[in-house]
Amino acid sequence: MNNILIVNKEQYGYHIDTYKYCTYLSDKFNITYICWDENKKRIVTEGVNCIYLKRQGSLFNRFSILLKSVNMKITQNKFDLVFVVYFPGCSLLKLLNVNYCFNLDIRTIAVTESRIKNYLLDNLLKFESLIFKNISVISEETGKQIKIRDFFVLPLGGDSLVKSDISLENLNLIYVGTLSNRNILNLVIGFHAYIQNYPLERISTLTIIGDGFNNELQIIHQYINDNDLKDRVFTTGYIQNDKLCNYVEKASCGVSYVPITPYFQNQPPTKTYEYLLSGLPVLATNTHANAKIVNRSNGILIEDNVEAISKGIFEISKKLDSYDSKQIQKEMEKSLWKNIVNEILYPYLISIIRDKK
Repeated sequence: MNNILIVNKEQYGYHIDTYKYCTYLSDKFNITYICWDENKKRIVTEGVNCIYLKRQGSLFNRFSILLKSVNMKITQNKFDLVFVVYFPGCSLLKLLNVNYCFNLDIRTIAVTESRIKNYLLDNLLKFESLIFKNISVISEETGKQIKIRDFFVLPLGGDSLVKSDISLENLNLIYVGTLSNRNILNLVIGFHAYIQNYPLERISTLTIIGDGFNNELQIIHQYINDNDLKDRVFTTGYIQNDKLCNYVEKASCGVSYVPITPYFQNQPPTKTYEYLLSGLPVLATNTHANAKIVNRSNGILIEDNVEAISKGIFEISKKLDSYDSKQIQKEMEKSLWKNIVNEILYPYLISIIRDKK
């Protein structure tokens, strides 16, 4: 079997895309995965050799540790391909190993709240991409947005988060994802407006699963307490993806809420795929990426403001009985991770390896 090195700053198992790559490629390649040790529970996949690096010291020191460790691993082993998930400065790995076969994988553009910072980071990404011959991107729109000359589209995928059928009797909304830079308080306020404006509608709840870096969860808790929503809005904090089943099975609608901004327009939200593959209709903000997969048969697209959220919840409540969970799942089968990896990623990697020989 061919030997592949995957370089990703995120700890193994906590970046869904590369975790799924490894899961479905481990019987086809010998995989080594280098990442930071973020003191999270270690996830083990048979056939994947994980190397954890201690994340300590200044930003420069951490970058030096990562660069030296990966470079040493490359020089000491005969990898057929080095698969790098983009991080600033990663082009140095290619420059230090010009004779090695690399693929640069771009999963996201910069999504900070600062336009200037996003501009600088995206231009750095574009500049670094010039060093690599092989580049995969999450969508064609992303590749064009950062003006990469030649790229391969490696789309986002998903897996069902449930083991049993979904019930669409009551309106139980669920949001799963980060709270950072997402304005999820708007979702809570919009839900509150819905139950005030439409008190005779279905029994409804909102469950928020996730956490943020800027006190977002505490701010949401404060709003819940101040407005007596403890029986309608529930928060859990972060829950690992493979532990979400019990929560999703109790839901009847997934919320895929990201602000409608230039940097989120073409960024496919992972949870949109996972909700749909679980058979949940979706209430999603009307970004270009969401609009490509959310339609009348599987959900509703809304603007990113409180009034639109309230009206959107009302609309999906009215349509809830008309959704067919099995049909929603069937229409999304092509986006299952096993199909993405086996039918798109695997042939792509093999073509790169063969091309270099």
